[in-house]
Amino acid sequence: MRKLLHAVLPAVALALVLAVASTASAQTPSSAGPTSIPPSAPEAAAACACEPHHPDHANAHFSDELHLVLLQNKNGPSLSPDGRSLWAIQESMTYTTHAGDKITLPKGMVTDLASIPRILSSVLPPDGPWVEIAVFHDLLYKTQGTGVYHGHPSITRATPYSRKEADQILRDGMGDLGISGWRSWAIYNGVRVGGGAGWSH
Repeated sequence: MRKLLHAVLPAVALALVLAVASTASAQTPSSAGPTSIPPSAPEAAAACACEPHHPDHANAHFSDELHLVLLQNKNGPSLSPDGRSLWAIQESMTYTTHAGDKITLPKGMVTDLASIPRILSSVLPPDGPWVEIAVFHDLLYKTQGTGVYHGHPSITRATPYSRKEADQILRDGMGDLGISGWRSWAIYNGVRVGGGAGWSH
């Protein structure tokens, strides 16, 4: 029993830290930049530096590579209130869920990638191998499962996703990306425990 507790407690503690950070990030709206970057706006290109993410996998659930744009202002990279770099989706990309529905990332959507505490960034970096599915999860949280972003629908399902379903898509997507074990467990449980504020924000 003691050995089991020693094995489980670090993972539980990590999940709780993730939950607290997720809640804190969700409760404070960003003042560092716009909520979206219109794809056609000329100032968008001038204010951003292109940083495409090239995954080292080929996966049928993801339609393409994830291309991101680092948001900039006159003082450097735009940051969220808790110090995370803000990015925008440079090109649309689609994820096909295990139920066969499609979720499309809208071009210009702003994200902080995976909302993982900076203190844990050496083991769970925001742009780690889970980043592809993290930004889809972010879209579902931003729209409370409807997928309607700035008036444009981005899901093929007729009914909105529940928060539980959005979190399940995150877990499924990590599996699609080959992420398992304690990392998948900690990220999934972190949003299950502490993501409520982000969903209702």
